[in-house]
Amino acid sequence: MAQTAAPSITQVHFEVHVLDSDRWTIDYVSTSEEDALEEAEELVRRPEISGVRVVKEMFNPRTEVTAARILFERVRPARPSAVAPLRVARPRPPANAHAPAGPSLDPPGPPPVEEESFSWLSLAGLSVLGAAGGGLLAVALALLAGS
Repeated sequence: MAQTAAPSITQVHFEVHVLDSDRWTIDYVSTSEEDALEEAEELVRRPEISGVRVVKEMFNPRTEVTAARILFERVRPARPSAVAPLRVARPRPPANAHAPAGPSLDPPGPPPVEEESFSWLSLAGLSVLGAAGGGLLAVALALLAGS
């Protein structure tokens, strides 16, 4: 008696994948291509979803081979992250130029030092040195720094 080989029946289903944090996850599975595409179209309209795809997956139980094909895919452009703000490279102004009044993307630096406050700071520092050293040279240097 001759045995007849059982016919190979390929199993087909459709998966709807959703892009979540840079990973695709299965959100919906159907045996109907039409249902899967309708579900994908509904998901695409939701603003919190960044990507949707429909995958047709075929499995041959006799050979145990699986094949997949992407039928539909939509991915929104990535939004800039709030954690890492965009920095724009700009030429720095000369050291003696005053900073612009508007907001800056550059990190804040030390406040500009006015010439008068600088000479007072120098005078105060030199007078401390002069008192500690007890010399007339520190007082002379302090007077020169103030002029």
